[in-house]
Amino acid sequence: MILTLLVFVGCTTKTKHYEIKVLHNYIENNEIERHENKLDNNVLYLFFLSGFKDDIIEINYDNISLKENSVSTDESLGKATTIVFNKSAITNLKIKVSNGPELVFNPFEFDSNKMGIYFNGDTLICQPFRYAPTFE
Repeated sequence: MILTLLVFVGCTTKTKHYEIKVLHNYIENNEIERHENKLDNNVLYLFFLSGFKDDIIEINYDNISLKENSVSTDESLGKATTIVFNKSAITNLKIKVSNGPELVFNPFEFDSNKMGIYFNGDTLICQPFRYAPTFE
């Protein structure tokens, strides 16, 4: 009975297989700087965009772990979720989607505090925005 339960629990863990890539060029969007004065420069904004379907997002930094369950992209908006951090507290940010490989980056490597996290095929990509995106 216990062995059957362990096998069942082990089989239900979903692992997503993907490559990882960190890009330093900006995601070009048609937004203008009208939203920039509303965003705090000491805050890191992570915009999880396309390619998420009932995924578990795990984020680790400075001995802190966060987990968000059942994250899916709303195709009409092109966004799954937004997570906000105090940028000054983070040196290395680690993001894992559904037990896949860790995407690791240092937010201070970028001139922007607005990062897009998205899937392009089987690749999880982290890329900065020049201007804050809007979702309507």
